[in-house]
Amino acid sequence: MMFILRAIGSILLLIAAIAFLRDLVNWYDSGAVASLTGDQLWLSLSPSGYQAAQHWVADRLPVVLGPVAGNILALPVFLSAGVIGAFLRAVARRRRENPRWRRDWRRMYGG
Repeated sequence: MMFILRAIGSILLLIAAIAFLRDLVNWYDSGAVASLTGDQLWLSLSPSGYQAAQHWVADRLPVVLGPVAGNILALPVFLSAGVIGAFLRAVARRRRENPRWRRDWRRMYGG
């Protein structure tokens, strides 16, 4: 399970890095700062999926959570994917065992 969360976190961080580089190249070419937002990305990849998700959110989520989902999609992709990816990587990081806590059973019981 932790491996899957780390993999998803890594993929999201990669998406964030690519989106950030795309925004930098766009800024360099045009001179205007225009970040790619989550809803713009989703609309360019799958317009019908975006509309279906909008209808699902409007029908099934409470009044409070609908605008929250819309605000998250309105954020720049590099920011939202980067924060979520970093959070997943931090939650699923490998825990290193502290050698002081490890017990050497052979030495303790004469084995």
